[in-house]
Amino acid sequence: MRNHTNVLTIVFVLCGLWIGSASAIAAKKLEASLTLDKAKTFSLSMAQCAKGLNETTVNWGLIVDEKATVSPELAKLRNVQKDAKRNMDLCINSHCKGYTWEYTDDFGFPSWWTSLTLERNRERIDSVRIVIPNDSANYEFRGDVDGILRRICK
Repeated sequence: MRNHTNVLTIVFVLCGLWIGSASAIAAKKLEASLTLDKAKTFSLSMAQCAKGLNETTVNWGLIVDEKATVSPELAKLRNVQKDAKRNMDLCINSHCKGYTWEYTDDFGFPSWWTSLTLERNRERIDSVRIVIPNDSANYEFRGDVDGILRRICK
């Protein structure tokens, strides 16, 4: 009987490890979406975190509501040829940097994605802003971006 107990204990431990692994995989697929305008037609998504020793890489996506009336410049971000690329600035707090964004509709909706690596020892992120060329509107989210990143990049 003792051998059976050991085997059952190993089976339960292995099942627990498998369930724990599945939970960890599910946790890594968390994402957040931040609204960048008052009309709620333009948002920034953060997804698919990869943690290194001193940095975290996060995929950032831009999504324009397909059915809403938007500015001519935002409208140019919709219905673009698949795999198109476009340079746009992403500002974190007051520091802006140009990134290459790639268009895709692989997620069931049109969106632009880029990858951003954030150092672990950096200033706290309190605002994120997207600069759309030739658009005078201010597309910005102000809030605890670091807290959101901590939740989705466990």
